[in-house]
Amino acid sequence: MRMEGKGVIRKAMVIAQPWVSMIMNYEKSIELHTYRCNYRGTVGIAASGTQKILGTAVILDCIWIPISLVWHPYFFTRHKLTRDIRQTLVQKIYHNKGVWGWVLGHIQPYSTPQDYTHTHGAVVWVKL
Repeated sequence: MRMEGKGVIRKAMVIAQPWVSMIMNYEKSIELHTYRCNYRGTVGIAASGTQKILGTAVILDCIWIPISLVWHPYFFTRHKLTRDIRQTLVQKIYHNKGVWGWVLGHIQPYSTPQDYTHTHGAVVWVKL
């Protein structure tokens, strides 16, 4: 899929609200998951449930954040978890002894969101 000013993007990360808007507004730069991400490079950023790519970001790194540091201000200000989801995530964090932080950078919101076809069953990644 050819994206605004970016050439061809092959995959997009699907992210729910309000986090996808926080990423596109430069307020969030770490996306938390219970598994690591080996991919490095530019990806589309898709808003869950909309079939729209809102922009692009570069996955720069994937870091292990142990339980003792998840709520440290350095990480908290970058992952922006809300209180209503904390309890669910805390259970997963304690089970896994931590969480993976996918570090995002070079965020480029699109002036007009781009349509894409969402593959049935795709949860985190969608091929474009």
